Amino acid sequence: NTMMVDIGQPPSVTLKPTEISLAPHMVTYMRELARASPAILVRGKITRAVCESNNITKVIAVGCPSLMLNPYPKLGALIESRRQKLLEQRKQDLRVAVAF
Repeated sequence: NTMMVDIGQPPSVTLKPTEISLAPHMVTYMRELARASPAILVRGKITRAVCESNNITKVIAVGCPSLMLNPYPKLGALIESRRQKLLEQRKQDLRVAVAF
């Protein structure tokens, strides 16, 4: 069975992970999940640190969940190869804007 829970910290939050207290029901839920599971997979180091500072164990930061969608074992190498090709083909004056 797989269960996804979003307790991530938005980038705009400037608190340290140790300054973030999860709601008691979330801590209870996550601890029960840790007890019943070999691991809890979270997106990043900040989420892992928040969990650990709330005494939630077995937390592993694995990166973006979309990395788990494709079962191809060489997906990372394929993506990197395509990224390199794009870099080689890009125009030197290319600019990218990102809006949040």
